[in-house]
Amino acid sequence: MAVAAIAPRCPPITSDRDTLTSLAMGTGSLLAPIVVPKLFGPVTPGKGKYAKALVATAVAAVAATTLADLVARMAADDETGTTQRPSRRRRARRAAQRAASVGGVVAVVAGGVAVTTTLASNLTTDQMWNRRITRDLGTGPAAVAAAILGWDFIYYWNHRFMHESRYMWAVHVVHHSSERYKPVPLDDLATLLAGHLQATSAYEVARSLTIVGTAFPSSMGEIKGPTQLVPRREWLLYKALVDILPPHVRIPTFGDYAIAAPELVQGDMRLLKPAATVRYTTNDAWLIAKGSNVRDNGFEQYRTHCDTVASSPSFQGAGFSPGGDYISQCAAGRESTGNLTTWRWVGTNQHLTKVVADLANF
Repeated sequence: MAVAAIAPRCPPITSDRDTLTSLAMGTGSLLAPIVVPKLFGPVTPGKGKYAKALVATAVAAVAATTLADLVARMAADDETGTTQRPSRRRRARRAAQRAASVGGVVAVVAGGVAVTTTLASNLTTDQMWNRRITRDLGTGPAAVAAAILGWDFIYYWNHRFMHESRYMWAVHVVHHSSERYKPVPLDDLATLLAGHLQATSAYEVARSLTIVGTAFPSSMGEIKGPTQLVPRREWLLYKALVDILPPHVRIPTFGDYAIAAPELVQGDMRLLKPAATVRYTTNDAWLIAKGSNVRDNGFEQYRTHCDTVASSPSFQGAGFSPGGDYISQCAAGRESTGNLTTWRWVGTNQHLTKVVADLANF
């Protein structure tokens, strides 16, 4: 699938929304310590009036979900082994699945509230202070230095654990996402891929993992004007992905479709009139020089297109690749204009040389 199809354009988020979001989060962090204890106090296990009801709800939801899931599995097995119309079994399976889906949510919410409120009520600052194992250092310089070093030590290991545990990274990865959505959200797609790479077990069974994609136009009909720069979104995505991957995650291999799209050309090839195109791979884009169809206008037009590419600031010189040398020589009249196969070789050679050089120096 082309990267362009995976990452469609979306409007940027305005700075006003960013400001409102920051203000809302800051206000919420100030109000949470005041509101949360009053809101969840009545259901806190060991202290609240309705704590037993909350725990009973969580236990009952777990039991009901487990039972419903078992019934759904048994009904599905019965449907597989019968040749008759399993309308009754199907209704039972669907009812059990609905019950399991509701019970699962109730179990997670009720159980989560019970666990978190219990921890919060037993780990208050006063309780932790009364349980300390060291003496009171007072408020002098030694106490301040110890507090700074202790907090830095705790923060370091907490942050490191967030990066090294793929379960905690799934929560922490948002912290490493882009601050602002861009017109083409490659950074956000890279963040999504980074999360999947850390959660996947593919590395345990596979020797290597390759990310393949392309943003190359599916048809030269999409190219407007005599020249056009087409962003190599798959390469931009790969670079963004490598930049945010934690050190413990193995970097995947890069792959693309060179100077072609994976879709096959539709129609009778005998009736098609392909346009003359010189496809030149640059740092982060393809420079495409396009002319008229070669069946009616011949191949001599390639000299003009080669001159356009060779005089472009994106041209990396005749010595960079054999394909680039051919473009330079054709523009000077020292090479033939070839045929369609010739120019596919020229573009592919330049592309492979460029990609290999970029990966070698990445």
